[in-house]
Amino acid sequence: MTKFNAQQRKAIELAWSRGFSDKLVANMLSVPYLAVYAYRRSIGVSVATITENRYDTWIQLIETGVSLEAIAEKYDINPYSIQIMLWRKRSFSFREINKRILNEAKSKKAAVEDERLETKAPFSW
Repeated sequence: MTKFNAQQRKAIELAWSRGFSDKLVANMLSVPYLAVYAYRRSIGVSVATITENRYDTWIQLIETGVSLEAIAEKYDINPYSIQIMLWRKRSFSFREINKRILNEAKSKKAAVEDERLETKAPFSW
């Protein structure tokens, strides 16, 4: 079994907290897959935990405006698979997210417009 140094262990655990699979973690660190798998088993991290972390991370990334294509490239999957998995496992609706993003953009635009109108006043109270 490959022994990982403290920096590698920290990187592996961070990757798992973001939902990366053992295979992707092994590829990122250029270490054997079975070494990452054995380390995960030895510290008691389950695949279910990593999967839930993945869904949480995807939702956070999508809500901050990261494209599905960018997320899919990082996780080495199809963008459509992200939509399907989030809908099936979390009932995450892209239609609702798009509507919320649009509403936020409209409210920001309205706030900027209000601010612009306030600064154009010929007098000050």
